[in-house]
Amino acid sequence: MQLRCSLTFKVIALVTLPLIFELAGVYMLAKFANDAEKEAEQAEHYRVVSDEISAIVSTAFKVSHSASDWRTPDDTGPNGVSNSGVSAMIQHVDKLVELTKGDQQCHGAALRLRDLFSRVQSSWNRASRALVAGNRVEYVSLCRGLRAMKFEIYRVLSDELIDLGRQTANIRAKAHERVVLGRQKLRQALFGMAAGNIVLFSMLAFVLTRRITVRLSLLANNATRIAHGQPLHDPDTGADEIGEVDTSFHIMANELKKAEHARQNFIAMVTHDLRTPLTAMKNIGKMLQDGAAGALPDSAIAMLKKSDIAGTRMINLINDFLNIEKIRHGQFALNPSLVLIEELFQLCEEITEPMADEKSVTLVWQNAECEIFVDAERIVQVLVNLVCNAIKFSKPEGEVLIGARCCRDDGGEVEISVKDFGRGIPEEMLDKVFERYQQVEASDLIVKGGSGLGLSICKAIVELHGGRIWATSKSGESTTVAFRLPRLKDL
Repeated sequence: MQLRCSLTFKVIALVTLPLIFELAGVYMLAKFANDAEKEAEQAEHYRVVSDEISAIVSTAFKVSHSASDWRTPDDTGPNGVSNSGVSAMIQHVDKLVELTKGDQQCHGAALRLRDLFSRVQSSWNRASRALVAGNRVEYVSLCRGLRAMKFEIYRVLSDELIDLGRQTANIRAKAHERVVLGRQKLRQALFGMAAGNIVLFSMLAFVLTRRITVRLSLLANNATRIAHGQPLHDPDTGADEIGEVDTSFHIMANELKKAEHARQNFIAMVTHDLRTPLTAMKNIGKMLQDGAAGALPDSAIAMLKKSDIAGTRMINLINDFLNIEKIRHGQFALNPSLVLIEELFQLCEEITEPMADEKSVTLVWQNAECEIFVDAERIVQVLVNLVCNAIKFSKPEGEVLIGARCCRDDGGEVEISVKDFGRGIPEEMLDKVFERYQQVEASDLIVKGGSGLGLSICKAIVELHGGRIWATSKSGESTTVAFRLPRLKDL
């Protein structure tokens, strides 16, 4: 079972997947940033611990030095400097105890140091009070005890506190290294996420758009094939909107094949079932006019002539339909040969002169003495069509000018033109008159006759010869239809 995925779903997937990848990257970045922040906090914590240890060591040495000065009963005892030093030392130790709660080894050393400095402070205070009370014996005894304590202070400083300071410095240095490493990882993750997101989006876009563009190209090519009556590509296997359109194309192509088959059957019927009896009727009318059934009154002969004209018009209409079909299917073959323009004009004149006489229109032929490599029958067909149109739209006693000239300065072409002095063609219709079933006025189909296919056939014949055809007109004055053909084009 095929999973249906619409184009909308695919576009959403194209946008969503990179976003999911980006969210994962943001989560990783946040984690790296959080780790780096913790390492930075730890480094800062141990920096403060190291500073406190340095302060304690410095203060302890000052206090020990002050205690060493109490050597004789004549000294003055504790002074302001030594008293403030003991108080500062106690404060630093208390802060160190607070800072090292999370580190058992450091915290134990800090507690022992606080106990020692508390005893120092207690003896210090008692010595001060004894000195104030004038009890020199107790004072000297306490001072000796304080001088003895300095060795214990040195031991603690050297054995524990200074070593603890080194460890703290090492921990701080390692924490700083981890901070630097974390920042590097953060930058790498940032660049990696950006690069990965670009690569992922590009790959998804390439895969999706290439698949879509290939299928759309086939779809567009199918449209061209339908226009030219060619077989379509295999049906699209996709289950999205493009697949639905392709399915509709194939259904439409099948319906067009059926319609084309019906049309061909109709054309075959017209060719066989209409043209044959019409030709027979025309022949019978000719025979009757020639007296095959005896002499006929003038009124009957006039009616037979009208019937002959109507039959000719019907046969020409059928021939136009057949020619259009041949052109449409590329079966309109040409048999070119070298022929004089004068010969083409003579053949056209023989065919169109009776119609011109009937309409009281004068045909004026302006010949050019040159040869041209064309299918003479088809070019005569073009000329007859153009001249007949000019006669139909000319005023009685008017003229139609048929001329030719060699354009030696334009690649060796021949230009043939047919000009009448009738009502003219509106400017917006000059190009449309060469399309199928186009009439300048809707009433022309009934009043003037014709199928609306003549100029379309003329255009096809001229273009098959490698030429071009166009019309110019002055409304209410004249119309000129001209075409150019290469003189010696290899057809």
